[in-house]
Amino acid sequence: MKPILLFILLISFSGYTQVQSVGRETSQFASWDLTREVKSTIKIKEVSGSAYSDENFYDGQIRLTDSVVTVLPVRYNVVLDELEFKNNDKVFALVPQDYAVIKIPYIKKVYTYVNYNSESLSKKGFLAMETSNKNINFYTKEVIVYVPYAEASNAYSEPVPSHFKKGEKLLFIGLSDKSIVEMPKKNKDLLKLFPNYEKEITAFLKTNKISLNDEKELLLLVNYINTLY
Repeated sequence: MKPILLFILLISFSGYTQVQSVGRETSQFASWDLTREVKSTIKIKEVSGSAYSDENFYDGQIRLTDSVVTVLPVRYNVVLDELEFKNNDKVFALVPQDYAVIKIPYIKKVYTYVNYNSESLSKKGFLAMETSNKNINFYTKEVIVYVPYAEASNAYSEPVPSHFKKGEKLLFIGLSDKSIVEMPKKNKDLLKLFPNYEKEITAFLKTNKISLNDEKELLLLVNYINTLY
């Protein structure tokens, strides 16, 4: 699986044609105060745990148009759903644009800013691209939740400070009409998304004993479904 995924990531941005650096002042980006409050009341610095998938900055290739790529140190703030970048020792947040793509080769991550459906609601934000197929694709979204301060439940316990806690990653499938929806948890619901290929997908699920909760197996499944188009 790892060689396949690495190959996908390496070819995802082969169409880049221009690389440029970003000056301190640019309309594409906006400054951001690192003491910015989470949900208006909680300051990230005052909460234990981490709001980031990885707090380190890594060289990232930021594509805001079809042909222009900007290279800057970046990291992903999961709590605020923002890509932060460092420029001249200051930290900024990328102003999201539809279909902006950020590739971070060192940690093998590719983020794209898209519309998607989650819990029956239409949302917009960054998803991690796990495939780069023409028709059917697989996306994931990291989850970090804020756990508020809790008083001690009894005289023998200690209060629990507010903290960030990693949650279960969300899984999405991108369809041929370019919509992105949550990955179904049941085979029958998955088949409803592909009424013209129920027989083929059913056989693949059975033969390969695919679990709709396993990322590696879903990668195989989505790549297979893409070949049916």
